Amino acid sequence: MAAITCKYHITTPARWVCQHCQINFCANCIDPPKKDKLPPCPVCKADLTSLGTGNLVAPFWQRLGKFFIYPAYPGPLLLMFVLTAISFALVIIAIPLFSMLCLFIVGVVFMKYAYVVLEDTAHGHLVPRSITSEVLTEQIILPLKQIALMFALGAVQFTIFDIFGGVIAWLVYAITVLALPASTMVLAMEHSFFSAFNPILVGSVIQRIGLPYLIMV
Repeated sequence: MAAITCKYHITTPARWVCQHCQINFCANCIDPPKKDKLPPCPVCKADLTSLGTGNLVAPFWQRLGKFFIYPAYPGPLLLMFVLTAISFALVIIAIPLFSMLCLFIVGVVFMKYAYVVLEDTAHGHLVPRSITSEVLTEQIILPLKQIALMFALGAVQFTIFDIFGGVIAWLVYAITVLALPASTMVLAMEHSFFSAFNPILVGSVIQRIGLPYLIMV
């Protein structure tokens, strides 16, 4: 779907619309809104309606090339190098329980940063933010919910295999693989394990994206 453009800057995606005047405005036309308040229309002074960030951000399939540039920035590159070096050292040390615990922590930190990247790029921020302790630890529960989600899906898979046998289990496995990216997106947006496990919410995400969703799979 083509982006809705600003009436006064026809090459710029609109951020706001006045339902009374039926005029679309970009962010350059409107003063930044005050907290918890909608900005007024510069023509009739009625409250504007947000068009959402989806109108501002190009779909991911239109900017796939930039996805491969993102990890080449110094911050993500350094983080991946450090986490890889730590993991390699832990494998060499090979103290079973200690190494496994530390590798688990490294994995959680990496997944947490992956969620930061997911949320930032979804809002059109294609240049990485500075990596701080807050970035890596805030909402650290998210990767743990992701791991719990994987275990839950695995438990469902084994249960179906045990009850119905291999053919049905493989069919459910294929559906699970298909739904996993959308489930991760729901978890990133809602921060809720049960929402990410909800087939109705997951299905609605897949439906909104359409055929390009297969690229994510």
